[in-house]
Amino acid sequence: MSQPRVIVGVDGSRAAENALLWAAGEAQRRSARLVIAYAGDAELMPLPLKYAAAHSGGPLLAASRRLVSDAGFHCEVDTICRNQPAVVLLSELGRGAELLVVGAHGMARTCCSSLGSVAYGVVAHAPCSVAVIGPWPPSETGSVNAGQRRPVTVGVTANPTCTATLEFAFAEAALRESVVKAVHSWAEADWSEAAALAMLPRTGQAVRAHHENRLASILVPLRQKYPDIAVELCVSGDPVARSLADASEGSSMLVLGCRHPGGPLGPTAARLVHVSRCPVVIVGNPPVTTGGLPTRELSVVGEHAVTTPGGATAVSRVEWCWASIVPQTPTPA
Repeated sequence: MSQPRVIVGVDGSRAAENALLWAAGEAQRRSARLVIAYAGDAELMPLPLKYAAAHSGGPLLAASRRLVSDAGFHCEVDTICRNQPAVVLLSELGRGAELLVVGAHGMARTCCSSLGSVAYGVVAHAPCSVAVIGPWPPSETGSVNAGQRRPVTVGVTANPTCTATLEFAFAEAALRESVVKAVHSWAEADWSEAAALAMLPRTGQAVRAHHENRLASILVPLRQKYPDIAVELCVSGDPVARSLADASEGSSMLVLGCRHPGGPLGPTAARLVHVSRCPVVIVGNPPVTTGGLPTRELSVVGEHAVTTPGGATAVSRVEWCWASIVPQTPTPA
């Protein structure tokens, strides 16, 4: 059986440094090999960064090794430097990995975006679970040095894809000898619940009890599989993102299942990556791929409302073009 791997991308930014330290802690916890990757993709970077990107790979990876060692982590370390787009490199390395770790923003951060383009691309397309680390001090990222018993917070829905999310959260809690904080919001209730909710008394207490019972029923298979893991149930009528952001305070990680097959990263997950006070792990099925790479040409990165000259409101979308960075399979003549 091959040794498990934890992959982390570095680029010299503060967020990437925090991601590196968090990934080293996870590699140590899992007895896994830490793979530090740098993509020297100078042609796709802004002009001022081209020269640095083309020449800083070796020294940056050496400095990353030293940082892991100086921080006191004990794990085997490999380094990889390739001249290709970062999203493609990290997605390739993610095949069969335990976890892929990226910083929320890299060196080319823009002030108007809540999630860097590389982090967005990796989260939306990687073939494994992805942890996104924000630019907080390492002591706040839930690493080994930040305490073993912080809760693992997980967002719970009635969606069947939530099973993989819950399995990941309970396994992480078992690894950390911690507890699971299961969070469910009825602010965006499923239409299938409309009839049941209509039969309830018009009181907040009755609605809360209904959702607590539903949340408990969803968790039954996992509680049977992990009988030693304590579970804290948190139900709320607040918007989903707010409920999860509040619950993430003091957690070792926030686990979400918000990658939609064949579509971009969900809006709730995209917002939580920005506002959560702990690492966010995205668990879900990546889109259909060819050779491990995305087959669609475009993914929506973000959108905002704009007013047209006629006074109407329209939505302006910012898109990441995959056709320019993903090798296409030639069509047979």
